[in-house]
Amino acid sequence: MKEKIPLYSTVAILVIFIFVSIGFSNGIDVMLYWLIVPASLILIGKILFKYVNEVLASLLITLIVVVTVHVSFRVLPLTLLLGSYLFALITLNYTIKNKKIASIAMNVVSVIFVGIVFYFTFQNNA
Repeated sequence: MKEKIPLYSTVAILVIFIFVSIGFSNGIDVMLYWLIVPASLILIGKILFKYVNEVLASLLITLIVVVTVHVSFRVLPLTLLLGSYLFALITLNYTIKNKKIASIAMNVVSVIFVGIVFYFTFQNNA
């Protein structure tokens, strides 16, 4: 455990440095936005997983993340793609009982998702 304390302090210092640099370059409102949104999502997730069924909590967290991404970026294809990707991961995780097959299926879905994102990125930039 003694060797983890310098690791945690290094990560904390890096995170603080990133937030300070964002605050100086873009303003305090952007820094607070980058700090408050993830912190509130983590807090809501912890509360949901503590008091609600795991499947329902996963679906609610997915819905909250997709809505947050849509409100932040306002790109409908990204929102639909992210929502379907997260829904597919949750479905595969909770419906397939064999964890090895579920892991392989989730990796395949992730590779397909990355391929689709690259395709849309290169198509729009060409």
